[in-house]
Amino acid sequence: LSVQFNTYGQFQSEFGLSFPGIVDESNEALEIRNFVPTEEQHEISIDLRDHTIKVDKKGEKEYFIIDLDYYLESLDETTDAEPEVVVMLKDLDLDYAYGSLGYDSIPEFGEQKIALPGKLWKDQDVSFDFEKPEIKLRTLNSFALPFRYDVNSFLLHFPDDRTEAITGLPDNLYIDAPAPESTGGYESSTIALDPSTNFDVLLAEGPSLLTLDGILWTNPSEPDLKNYLRDQDSLSAILDLDIPFSMHISEIVLRDTIQKAIFDALDQPSYDAETIIIKTDISNSFPFDLRLQSYFFDESDHIIDSLFTNPVLITGPGADLKATKTSVNVEKDRMQIERLYATDKTVTVARFKTSDAEEEKIVSFRDDQKLDVKLTVFARLNIQSVNE
Repeated sequence: LSVQFNTYGQFQSEFGLSFPGIVDESNEALEIRNFVPTEEQHEISIDLRDHTIKVDKKGEKEYFIIDLDYYLESLDETTDAEPEVVVMLKDLDLDYAYGSLGYDSIPEFGEQKIALPGKLWKDQDVSFDFEKPEIKLRTLNSFALPFRYDVNSFLLHFPDDRTEAITGLPDNLYIDAPAPESTGGYESSTIALDPSTNFDVLLAEGPSLLTLDGILWTNPSEPDLKNYLRDQDSLSAILDLDIPFSMHISEIVLRDTIQKAIFDALDQPSYDAETIIIKTDISNSFPFDLRLQSYFFDESDHIIDSLFTNPVLITGPGADLKATKTSVNVEKDRMQIERLYATDKTVTVARFKTSDAEEEKIVSFRDDQKLDVKLTVFARLNIQSVNE
């Protein structure tokens, strides 16, 4: 508390001040007695540590009472100077506050930003449409002060500078408060987005930022409600996503590389491989249709050959949810075999999409679903005779 007496020089003065609304730990009111301002000493600073300030509300403002006793005598009757006493509260660091904050907005609580991971599949056009997603905004409030948040915008921002508004959010979010007498407790409030929200669909497009902008109001239902605030209180928001792993999904491309030359055993001087048959056994229990192809690369990373002439279509499980099993035989002639001797690695490419995706069928995923691919090579050999 700083009190400045700008009366020295022009006035002979003496002051007594009492602050009935500022009390110490013994509930004694703060007082300043018989203070005579001079040019050398005309300001008093008081440390209010361990003091309590009691304020009253009048209209839209809060105030505390100052009782002032003074003696003033002008030293120059021709002067136009007026006596001035300035009272200031500076560098307030409150431990707690009790009283009614009324119905008012908090302008400092503006746009809130939440960073998001971006696109989950790089360089692929992937979209999700989840079945009956439950998306909730949960607040934790330890202030004994209820709030209402009026939503102006709820936006997702994308790396290409595009923004999309999220649908299904209420216009107002009510945030409950714990009772003033509770110590260290908090009140949780939950606001659910409408199941028809576009949030889950937009999330699959890889937004990098979520922004929520609005106005926060205090005591929205009872303006005269008594509030209790502590310096360790907080208000936080948590976005809960309860999304069953059932969805419609567009095409995803997955690659698996085997750093192994599977045709080395055929390159022997004691026999010639005239033809080979590569048997591919595929077991697919994912709810995906897939097109499968394998490519053989040499050490220079050039494609030597492919396993199939065209990618093989493997359907997803039927209504019984049992894995779809497929066997495909591919024959390679001698000229193709000789090229395959230079194989350094094999890259298998699977292009997935949900079964009946064009009909936007919703499918479910389980932890026991998998894709197994097994290659078996059968060779017709011409064994060279050895003359001793």
